[in-house]
Amino acid sequence: MSTIPHYCTILANGKYPEHPIAHKSLARSDFIICCDGAIAALDSDGLTPHKIIGDMDSISPTMVEKYRDILIQDTDQDSNDLEKAIFYSLSQNISKIDIVGATGLREDHTIRNIFLLTKFGSQIKDIRLLTDFGVFQPISDEGTFTSFPGQQVSVFSPDPNLLIESVGLKYPLDKIPLTEIHSGTLNESISDKFSISAPNGVVIVFTTYKGKS
Repeated sequence: MSTIPHYCTILANGKYPEHPIAHKSLARSDFIICCDGAIAALDSDGLTPHKIIGDMDSISPTMVEKYRDILIQDTDQDSNDLEKAIFYSLSQNISKIDIVGATGLREDHTIRNIFLLTKFGSQIKDIRLLTDFGVFQPISDEGTFTSFPGQQVSVFSPDPNLLIESVGLKYPLDKIPLTEIHSGTLNESISDKFSISAPNGVVIVFTTYKGKS
């Protein structure tokens, strides 16, 4: 009987992560999924994915031949390659997902990749998008974050009517709606942890790495 992977890392595009926290996610993962166009970067780093997923419009013939046994082609144009990879992870009952390489290229792709997290925030308890500066993480209803004083924190809500509350932030959110997409940005942790509450909703929380505040 095969073992269900616990921890999956998805490499979303060829903008390979440079920060050690994001980079090491690939090395310590139980299962690596590579969106098709990112395989050249992963291959050049000497890492082999378990699956390559996408519409295969941006993978070279050389990589197709080399990895033909692990290719999963999905030509659905209503979802991008990252979304396809997350859906595949869900089908495998993977409980922890780190996404790397999802930012740094086209800005419209970056925004879509970040806000995909709201779609899956209530389905996957532990899903994160790691960048070279910090981590985007969705929370459903409420969440507590390990932190440090001075850590930069931003909260994004796709629902302008959702009442959001915080504990442990320099500028408290006191059951207020974030009526603009930027309304919850540029906050700061004042302790070794903070919490965000968004009853009956999903919000995205961005936290910076140490040294990146």
